[in-house]
Amino acid sequence: MNKPFAFLWPALLVLLFSCGNADRQHKTATGMQLDTLKTVAPIQLEKWYGVYLNTDIGKLTSYKGIIQRIGWYKLFIASDKITFECDKRMETDFPTEAPGGVVVKYKCDYHFSGDTLKLYKKKEGDNAAPEEISKTGSDPVLVLYKKNWKYYGLSEDIALSENMVNAIRVKSGPPYLFVKFNNNATIGRPWFGSYNMIVDCGVRDGQHAEWVLNIAITRDSIIATGKGYETNFNDVLTAIADAADTLILNHQKHPYGFDGGGEKMHPEFILIRSNGKYFVQSGWLDSDENMTEKQPLGFAIEKN
Repeated sequence: MNKPFAFLWPALLVLLFSCGNADRQHKTATGMQLDTLKTVAPIQLEKWYGVYLNTDIGKLTSYKGIIQRIGWYKLFIASDKITFECDKRMETDFPTEAPGGVVVKYKCDYHFSGDTLKLYKKKEGDNAAPEEISKTGSDPVLVLYKKNWKYYGLSEDIALSENMVNAIRVKSGPPYLFVKFNNNATIGRPWFGSYNMIVDCGVRDGQHAEWVLNIAITRDSIIATGKGYETNFNDVLTAIADAADTLILNHQKHPYGFDGGGEKMHPEFILIRSNGKYFVQSGWLDSDENMTEKQPLGFAIEKN
């Protein structure tokens, strides 16, 4: 059988093999690029992890000092969630006897624009981890940027709060200063341990009533539990060393997927160390049913 083009087959085979190999290399490279895109965003976001607090008084720089003043706004950034919320002691409605301010609680996605982080409100019911988005039809709820080692934000909600007729905030004007606190980054070994106290609730229905508070702090986790009279919570916390003798413990999540009240406290607990003794402050303890003696620094708690 005559095969006039038989001499071309080796060349064609080489060409086909080369094209297939090139296609595989292209797909591999493309896959690597996609993987890179998927990992770059979290790495880029990681440097922003932490808690950012804003108040209308710029000289306040301690966590406790800012939270105690009415009118704060708080940004929380972590791998599993980004939230932007505020002091609920403010009320949006007017007229009202309560201090005025725009109340917000947003779960957010994000977008980077150079060294600026733009945060966008998630859709209602979206509880997924934050994602980097490229396009959106809405304006950001917060624009955060760093300048001269300080953080500043632009927020329409804060601006509206300061322009209300009954505004509790002093008008500071944009950009708004945010003080950054790093979660769990500066906790020293002296804080590690198990803290326990019995909360005395007096006599209820003819019987002595009490519940037990435990805060367990290790290198890997911080968990607070309350068990006993009308009390049952188990919360995972994050910590901020506000000063050498003060530890701020914020609610992070309930390990079983539901919350029992701690998520509404800002912060959930404050631990104070003074002259070898420890004291705790918490919304869990600020109850008329708590008959335990409160001292100037809070309630005494034993460390083991």
